[in-house]
Amino acid sequence: MFRRMVAVSHSGVWQSGLRGRLVTALGTALLYYLLALVSYAHAARPSGVVVVWLPSGLLLGLLLLLDRSLWPYALGGALVGNLGADLQRVGMHWWGFAGAAVNSVESLFAAWLVRRHVRDRLTFGTVRDVLGFLGLAIAVANGTTALAGALVIARGEFGALWEGWLHWW
Repeated sequence: MFRRMVAVSHSGVWQSGLRGRLVTALGTALLYYLLALVSYAHAARPSGVVVVWLPSGLLLGLLLLLDRSLWPYALGGALVGNLGADLQRVGMHWWGFAGAAVNSVESLFAAWLVRRHVRDRLTFGTVRDVLGFLGLAIAVANGTTALAGALVIARGEFGALWEGWLHWW
């Protein structure tokens, strides 16, 4: 099944002009929104900290599967889905926009690192693929972009920078 999905994504079916871009953007927005609601529903109480942000995994997977020409549409869909879930949960605040941007940049940075330093078409068929993904996408990209997330949390008066970094990562 997975090999078939990869073959479909790289064969150009998802790249068929305006239709492919719309499907990518709207599909990403809907799935991101739904996974964000699931993540928010399982937030730690009473702090409200989301321990696992499921939509980031979705976006990273899409970026690794899709042709780079569709990345802007997937990222735009992710931003819309994230903002929609935030609007429903806490209303519109400047840190909601900033947090949505950081969430998207995190997946973008991870996909870029993996495609550049491991391989363009990741298959997880080698130890290099697995260790490269774990090291670059999870450790380097998440650790780096967690700093930006911590700045959002600190500016939103939610706590100190170090505590925000630990929560975001």
